[in-house]
Amino acid sequence: MFEHVTLGAAAFAVTDVDDLVLLALWFSQPGRRVASIVIGQYLGIGALVVVSAVAALVSLALPLHWLAWMGLLPIGLGIRLLLTGDDDSAEGAKAAATSPMAVAGITIANGGDNLGVYVPLFASQPDATATYVLIFAVGTAVWCGLGYALVSHPIAANSLQRWGHRLLPWALIAIGIHILFGEIVQN
Repeated sequence: MFEHVTLGAAAFAVTDVDDLVLLALWFSQPGRRVASIVIGQYLGIGALVVVSAVAALVSLALPLHWLAWMGLLPIGLGIRLLLTGDDDSAEGAKAAATSPMAVAGITIANGGDNLGVYVPLFASQPDATATYVLIFAVGTAVWCGLGYALVSHPIAANSLQRWGHRLLPWALIAIGIHILFGEIVQN
């Protein structure tokens, strides 16, 4: 159980570092409605989790020894981020409205890394999917709180924007290696 909680928290944190920046940006907008931002974030993360769970179920039709190779998805995402330095997601959100549907839409559009990690995670450990979903729900609440708090702490916001994108690729690669070698060792 501890392994599932730790891995779920790590998977959420590394795939949603960019969402933390987006949340801080949304909360800093004049005339923002906090409830709309929080609802939108839950709708977006919820949609990503549902799509990931369905894709993971479909992948269970594959032979077990093929599941380990799904770990290549987060590894590939991490390598892509290292090579391209993809850090423009926050810029596109600065002018976005903070209605629940706008927040959800941007969260989903920004969720490629979530899918790349959640699908193999759910597929490789289907018995822990409910635990992961609960962790992601709690993580979303924590992220909303942190995003709101960052608005009033410019030093923290500056550090997050400065270092978060540099740590993200390595964390994705580490999760992918865990999925890849965890499944290979088990099989």
